[in-house]
Amino acid sequence: ADEPAPTRRSENPLTQRAADQAAAPPGQLTKAPQLLEFVEASYPKEAEAAKLTGAVGLLVDIDATGAVTKVAVAEPAGHGFDEAAVEALRKFRFSPAEIDGVPAPVRISYRYSFVLKAEEPKREERVGVVNLRGRILQRGNREAVAGATIAIDDGALGAVSDETGGFEMAGVPLGMHTVVVNASGFERYEIEEEIVEGKITEVTLYIRKLVFGSYETVVRGKRERKEVARVELEQEEIRLVPGTQGDAFKVIQNLPGVNRTPYGFGMLIVRGGRPQDTRVYLDGVHIPILFHFGGLTSVINADLLGDLSFQPGNFDARFGRAIAGTVEGSTRTPSRDGYHGYLNASLIDTSLLVEGPIAGDWSFATAGRVSYVDLVLAEVVPSTIELVSAPRYWDYQAKAEYAPKQGRNRGYVMALGSRDSMSARLENPGLVDPEGRSEAGGSIAFHRLMGAWSHTVSPAARNRLGA
Repeated sequence: ADEPAPTRRSENPLTQRAADQAAAPPGQLTKAPQLLEFVEASYPKEAEAAKLTGAVGLLVDIDATGAVTKVAVAEPAGHGFDEAAVEALRKFRFSPAEIDGVPAPVRISYRYSFVLKAEEPKREERVGVVNLRGRILQRGNREAVAGATIAIDDGALGAVSDETGGFEMAGVPLGMHTVVVNASGFERYEIEEEIVEGKITEVTLYIRKLVFGSYETVVRGKRERKEVARVELEQEEIRLVPGTQGDAFKVIQNLPGVNRTPYGFGMLIVRGGRPQDTRVYLDGVHIPILFHFGGLTSVINADLLGDLSFQPGNFDARFGRAIAGTVEGSTRTPSRDGYHGYLNASLIDTSLLVEGPIAGDWSFATAGRVSYVDLVLAEVVPSTIELVSAPRYWDYQAKAEYAPKQGRNRGYVMALGSRDSMSARLENPGLVDPEGRSEAGGSIAFHRLMGAWSHTVSPAARNRLGA
């Protein structure tokens, strides 16, 4: 786990132990003291700078009015924690304890814990950042309309389209807005658009010409609508989508225009196209198989992804034979601030991820998953069932990346692969067919070795070589 940054003082909820009657008069404790006023202890500066935490065990004497009369350290923690805890406890206020129904002095044990809170991420200011971009085209021939006026919310913000029909707006407030387009010789156009934090909303708006000529043909169609060009998802958004178990590629199945194949095969159907008409890419390399058997999980660990984009149309020729849609994921740079990882085990499979620095500006990340459904089925399926189907799958990803903090060159090399197999075992094949076999099955697998090197020429230009 990442080490929290000492950005501010923090306190852990304090837990009061059972009352200790060592200092109390003889009798039965009928009411324990309750904490009424809590005072935060000062975090020792040296311990905070060294990112140290600790817990101090204390013995606290409370008089018959609930005031603290004496504090002693029973379990010291050092590093200045003991003194800070004693000073804070002396200012605590309790409700009086009662012995045999009468207020009386008592002694209790108390543990004061010192922890550090992780630094809350700062929200980036969006003022002045372009967050609405689009083009104004003429309906029917898709010609660019220059000089069109685009207004937001009755002129609160505005722009004028250039010779290509393009326009941009910066600092548009978040939420729904009314976009109005006016151009000489064209009908007024109005549409609702939503501005989302951290994203650039891109639209293509088609406006109708008022007069076409002496011989006019009127065609009535459906109401105006915008074209969805690209949907981008980041890691934080992926984790918040319900019903996906944190799997990035399962989020794509919940987007508009996307359907699932029946029987849980896990393939994507985009806008009525065939599953093979939608292609999946990772860092620009085609991935032939997206999900394991039954669509339970994808073949790529979602924690290795930096972002994910989905295009249901209007994509360029670099995506090859894709017709219906494209899904493009990019891997993130592995962590260089220490070694991190996790092991996640379930009744179906176990997954593992490890990442950290190698040397200099190099870092690595490895991930893998292996299933053992066949072993579980062997234990739970009754012996009376003759036919047993046992699926198995595994996958792996390994990446090493060179990413200096200062410099124009970056590069990486990555290997990944997946294998799915299915076997069906017949316990007594002779009862079905004297010549039948007791077991049959098949498998499907792929492996990829890829890499890329990029050089930043300027803030607006970059060369990239990949394979």
